[in-house]
Amino acid sequence: MKKKVQRRLFVLIFILGLVVGILVPIELIKSQFGKITGNSGERIYDISKKFGQLDVDKVDYKYSVIEKNDFSSTVILRVDGKVNSLKIASKYFIYVNRGRADLTVGSKKVEISAGNVASISPESTVKIERVGDSPAELIIFSTGSFDEKMIS
Repeated sequence: MKKKVQRRLFVLIFILGLVVGILVPIELIKSQFGKITGNSGERIYDISKKFGQLDVDKVDYKYSVIEKNDFSSTVILRVDGKVNSLKIASKYFIYVNRGRADLTVGSKKVEISAGNVASISPESTVKIERVGDSPAELIIFSTGSFDEKMIS
């Protein structure tokens, strides 16, 4: 083959490789997760109303799982006393919506209050205890699925 034909063939194969390399992953993502854009079930929650309608009622705390799938979950938690153990297998964040609480991770104890966000490493065991007279309202965002066995 002549060099000119080889070069054209190489360019054609290269462009074909780029097209396949771009289109195939997009099709795989679409098949695994549904539509990439569009109406995929976005929701807006009235958190103040949700805190008044918590599903799970324990002695020292109440909580509801407001969003959960295989890849993430959102839990709202009202601490009236203390949570002895919160251990989520993935990375999670605790946002303080209202009130104050002592957050203990291992031997480190920190007071968090409204507006604070705590970033917690996977598999870390956290203890949460209310500070003051009013309950602490927390929103927990997890990069993994939440299970009721993760809190006690």
